[in-house]
Amino acid sequence: MKEPLLSAVSTVSTLPTQNPLSTLALNLSTLLLLLLESLHIQAAATAAATATAAAAAAADGIRTNASDRLLLSSPQQQQQQQQQQQQQQQQQQQQQQQQQQQQQR
Repeated sequence: MKEPLLSAVSTVSTLPTQNPLSTLALNLSTLLLLLLESLHIQAAATAAATATAAAAAAADGIRTNASDRLLLSSPQQQQQQQQQQQQQQQQQQQQQQQQQQQQQR
């Protein structure tokens, strides 16, 4: 059971992030994984590892697509796109927290 968690933590800790919010979200997810593991909450920890990996992949995809679009857009469009990205990341974080809370009950 620990192998998937260690793999997720390793993946998250080596992801290149350019957005400070993405970095913060990934760091918090990693800390949550380690905390759950230390408390031996295996089901919640496994779910958190899965959610973290999915969020990291999504953040990586958003960042890649966004950087391509930013090259072709105006400053106002760039700001709107950045706000949309932040909202998407916040929604992902909220979904993760809700899933984790439900599994802990």
